[in-house]
Amino acid sequence: MGKQLHLDIFTPPQKYEVIAVGSVGGLVVGICGLHEIDWGNQEAEIRIIIKEEHRGKGYGAELGRRTIRYGFEELHLLKLYLTVDVDNEASKAICGQGGFKRKSILMEVDEATWRRAHV
Repeated sequence: MGKQLHLDIFTPPQKYEVIAVGSVGGLVVGICGLHEIDWGNQEAEIRIIIKEEHRGKGYGAELGRRTIRYGFEELHLLKLYLTVDVDNEASKAICGQGGFKRKSILMEVDEATWRRAHV
């Protein structure tokens, strides 16, 4: 990662999600969010989206790490989970770096295709 990643955290008024926006030199490289926050069970789903032109530079991993830390240290969550397409090698690598373990494979069918994802 060549330049410093800047992180801005936003908490919408609904209090069931947190959005982190990563930027480098004033340009947004991606977002990471804690969604479907279940305050009773202290858990949330994490989602990471990196703009295509910024992929492969370590921004996703760094944005994920910082958002995970925020979830555990600031929000006092006990569990984070994510869903990753089985063919998305970059996202699976980030999951491994973040300490996530695969629990199952979700099989989903829509009108035309099968979708398989790690949970």
